[in-house]
Amino acid sequence: MNKISFVTSNKNKFLTLSKKLKDVAVRLEHANVNLIEPQTSTIKEVAIFKAQEAFKILQHPVLVHDSGLTITALNDFPGPYTKYVSETIGNIGILDLLKNHSDRSAYLVQTFCYTDSQRTLCFSDSVKGHILNSMQPNIQNTKWGNIWDIFAPGDLNYSRSNLSDEEYFAIRSHIQTNSAWDELYNFLKNLK
Repeated sequence: MNKISFVTSNKNKFLTLSKKLKDVAVRLEHANVNLIEPQTSTIKEVAIFKAQEAFKILQHPVLVHDSGLTITALNDFPGPYTKYVSETIGNIGILDLLKNHSDRSAYLVQTFCYTDSQRTLCFSDSVKGHILNSMQPNIQNTKWGNIWDIFAPGDLNYSRSNLSDEEYFAIRSHIQTNSAWDELYNFLKNLK
């Protein structure tokens, strides 16, 4: 059985991924490695950098996940800067930036990046939605980031924070063309 360290400081990410991969013959372990968050132009570039750095440190196969919020009216900002924006101006600041915009369309973009001694592979997707007019509290207690409190997938009128993982994955299957989750699952299922 292949051992893969899922490198994240977010325990909820690890728990969700573990559930999704429960019948795949890999031993997924949680690793909280302090990695530099590079400032690059895409979320995928951030994921690749972090996966390669984690592999250098751990010296065995690793998986990282990076995601971001792209807001159409803000020229896809904050994108790869989502974590920084979340930690500085927060959701209130994002809502304030949108107060004079009628277009509230947005995407949650994510990339899983797997790295071993021979390759680096990425699996990316995005989910279309919109930014709500106000924050909605997190009732599921499984969120991966604060932006879940303001992002509504599809045309829902409530935030991602108000959806269980099962509800969210059911909705995702109807509003996206590909799934990084499915691509990652299929890759790991066939990993030799």
